[in-house]
Amino acid sequence: MGLMRGTLIAICVLATPAVALTPPMPQCARASLAPEEVAYTGYDYSLAGGDFVAYERRLKSGGRWEFIYEHCPSRKRVTVVVTGLDESENRQRMQDAIAPILRAAESKRRYTLHDLRRLARETGAEAEVTTAGYKSCVCAEWGY
Repeated sequence: MGLMRGTLIAICVLATPAVALTPPMPQCARASLAPEEVAYTGYDYSLAGGDFVAYERRLKSGGRWEFIYEHCPSRKRVTVVVTGLDESENRQRMQDAIAPILRAAESKRRYTLHDLRRLARETGAEAEVTTAGYKSCVCAEWGY
């Protein structure tokens, strides 16, 4: 799986074509979870280069699956969300939603987080660009 390397330019985070993700790393330790993250499970993550990380997490009670591509120093992120009660359907919908993002990573064109949001939305998934008000466990694991 390849993703993009990002660069912070002025106040705009750009995702650039680049490196392959590292293999998934172990999940965040429970002690490193921010209070906003405790309701979720998963957190297998990969480094994407340029201070970016990519990870998936699922709501423990079910029904919500998120893919997050985050620039750790700025805490800016695009979050792709699929909802529903059927786990296998959610898995397929998530794969469909992030496929264009992964294809974008392989191109030579530069993409902003807003571009990535648009690509995910075109598949029917929910997607938002936000700045997290907390340090994610994944970024904390890497010392940001």
